[in-house]
Amino acid sequence: MKLTWLTIFFSCIFSLTYSQSISSSEAAIPNDSITISNNPFPATYALPSCVGNAPAGNTCATATSICNFSGYCGNTSSAYTINTWPQLTSAFCGSIENNSFISFVALEDSVSLNIWVLNSLDGNGIQMMLYDGGCGTGPVNVYFCNSHIFPSPDPTLIAATGLTPGNTYFIMIDGFAGDVCDYRISALYGINTQFASINYPDSVGCASSAIAMPVVISGTTGGVFTASPAGLSINSNSGNIMPNQSTPGNYTVTYTLNASGNCTQSVSTDAVKIVNAALYVWTGNASSSWEDPRNWSCGQLPTSTSNVILNEGTIVISSNVTIYSLSINPNAVLTVTAGYNLIILH
Repeated sequence: MKLTWLTIFFSCIFSLTYSQSISSSEAAIPNDSITISNNPFPATYALPSCVGNAPAGNTCATATSICNFSGYCGNTSSAYTINTWPQLTSAFCGSIENNSFISFVALEDSVSLNIWVLNSLDGNGIQMMLYDGGCGTGPVNVYFCNSHIFPSPDPTLIAATGLTPGNTYFIMIDGFAGDVCDYRISALYGINTQFASINYPDSVGCASSAIAMPVVISGTTGGVFTASPAGLSINSNSGNIMPNQSTPGNYTVTYTLNASGNCTQSVSTDAVKIVNAALYVWTGNASSSWEDPRNWSCGQLPTSTSNVILNEGTIVISSNVTIYSLSINPNAVLTVTAGYNLIILH
């Protein structure tokens, strides 16, 4: 049989891609053994244009928050001085000469970005680490570190996993052996522009309480808190609410990060409620037990003069209870244990 060059070429490919031996009577290619395609190689990533961003901070404390990674441009200038602390130095995969810092908020649990290193003075390139934890002091958690990224017209892929969406992370860039060069970054996945969300763990406060209701911020800090309608005593900077200085009612708290530079405005909201001493709202913060004061909005058990509201959750009564009125929403389930009574006066 005359063998053509195509027959020989295909035989060589097949012998490399499918190693299972078969006899001449079994000479059929399994449908999962080989793939032939004429698709071209993927195109290389194009160098993005600079977005006119602020330069990286000289210290971790002054790290520039990046709100647009689609063409972030930086430089390992010799004007940057060494900024480090023992834990950062030991965690870094190289030596530090002229490091600088930028930060971002993770959108996903993994991130990836491209970095180009250009116009190198010494031809050495840069070093780069992605981390969180201490800033100026304390331990750090390293998610990515490359001790030598060479100058090249092609990008180097930076990828990290194990991140927490909404948390802030730092990128430290240092010139390899003090090299001065330009770099350009473009995000591929997992990096948000500007993000924050708020949550009040204790969303119901008692008008007689002088204990502040704190807020939990996930993401970018430094925004402004407002509330509507009027009547809620809230600190515009910290978000803390003072129940005893507020008018009972339902409120919407808004946390706003104003547009700044390349950052677009970010808004997050959460609902809170201030109740008077005669109104008892079930929170279920501790358990399903009616008899636990921690499960009630005012931190004390309802009495015969109390108007009780059960919005949601499972509530179990294991004692004889007398209250003035009761309102149960569809998402709440109330159970009175056998042998006990619930008396509603109104």
